[in-house]
Amino acid sequence: MSGVFVVQAPYVKGEISEKDMMEIVAKNHVRDEKASHAVLWMLTKFYFPDVEPALLVFDRKRAAINSIVSAHRRNAVAYKVFDDAWGQFNEASDALIASIVARGKSFQEIPIPFGQAFSEPSDSKSATL
Repeated sequence: MSGVFVVQAPYVKGEISEKDMMEIVAKNHVRDEKASHAVLWMLTKFYFPDVEPALLVFDRKRAAINSIVSAHRRNAVAYKVFDDAWGQFNEASDALIASIVARGKSFQEIPIPFGQAFSEPSDSKSATL
């Protein structure tokens, strides 16, 4: 998403045309971004519900930038409006990553299902379950 917004900034500033912006996005944009976002939501819903609030904020901030660019197409928007939204999106992106990392850290010490039986050397040649 950041790559798209980086290209939108010069468009909102008036440095490139909308056509140029669209060509750059089409040329460099990953085609399966929508699918990736759907997978992110699926994984969040199934396995990481603690991450959902950060993902919701991320999506709202992303929608805000898209709304500004859409409004700019109809009537020029001051770059500061876009830049402020960009800053909020970056904060939301950082918060989402922090939430994912925090949740991931909870898996650092996964319990061994059979205790220490399989991780320590045994005096006997056979293990009893």
